Amino acid sequence: MTKRLTVMAVVILLVLLSPFIAIAAFGFYHGLDVPSGVATFTRGLLGNGLVESGVNSVKADELTVLSKSVLWVGKLESEDLPETSGLAAFSTEPNLLFAVNDSGNPPGIYALTLDGKEAGHWPIDYPDTHDFEDLAAFALNGKSYLLVADTGDNLHWRPRLNILVFDAPDAETEGGTLKLAWQFSFNFPEGYRDIESVAVDARSNSIYLISKRYVPPEVFRLPLQPGGDVVTAEPVVVLDGIPRPTERDLREDPSDGAYSSMPTAFDINGRDAVVVTYKEAYLYRRKLGENWAEAFSGIPDRIRLPYISGLESVAFDSRGRYFYVTGEREDGIGTADVFRVEYR
Repeated sequence: MTKRLTVMAVVILLVLLSPFIAIAAFGFYHGLDVPSGVATFTRGLLGNGLVESGVNSVKADELTVLSKSVLWVGKLESEDLPETSGLAAFSTEPNLLFAVNDSGNPPGIYALTLDGKEAGHWPIDYPDTHDFEDLAAFALNGKSYLLVADTGDNLHWRPRLNILVFDAPDAETEGGTLKLAWQFSFNFPEGYRDIESVAVDARSNSIYLISKRYVPPEVFRLPLQPGGDVVTAEPVVVLDGIPRPTERDLREDPSDGAYSSMPTAFDINGRDAVVVTYKEAYLYRRKLGENWAEAFSGIPDRIRLPYISGLESVAFDSRGRYFYVTGEREDGIGTADVFRVEYR
């Protein structure tokens, strides 16, 4: 009887430890910071997955709510986009959006029409384990580029994150290989960050990033064309204008409501910037003479959005009147809707 109980205890212990063993094995194999990853995973299990970085002084009901049209335009047609984690739009392709998948999917860029139909695919030759979290389209010296942000770090254990910049996809060469223009790695001045929100301001030669699991969210800056292979991100400002989840958020979703205000997508268009969380959008406008640090220190306008499962993608359209949002398919197999939001 004692032997049987001992065996059962060992089996139960191994079952309980199996997630930790799997995480440690994966981390050691890929050269990740295993102690930090295990600690982050443990905090998440204990319901403490957020990091306090300051105090939000603004409440949701204090923000101006913009009454804007939010129009359903279609469903994502491609089943190769189960977890859309980034959108981008070019002025040279005004009738297309470009998308990228989250981790666990083959690396590649997908084109879709403005109502979600398939319009092309370009594989990316990228041997590293990746977690693509956002896209950004921009023009530099008259040439169009697409930035792919390999910046996801759910477990806060990646010593370096990566930025890839490609020549803009050409719809007429669908299926070909994208040409890599440049790439670099970066880290943070202290600790790790999970970054799902990345945008480019080519006018200031800057890439802006927003941390996901910090409350309030933090904004960092990288040079668009750094001189070295590894860059340290520069802290810019804390987004204390994005309110914490409301009591209703927490009551209606006890398990995930605390995460509803985390930034999951981001885009910049001229003097406008939009930050999307799991439930709504926040619009920042940079005044004449302001830099983005000053603009992000202000209070944004709020745009309510319908429920979108796994809302992690936003892109301004090339004409400067709308932005588009979409999410992930529930369980990777459900439908994913595309919405067009008027913001002017």
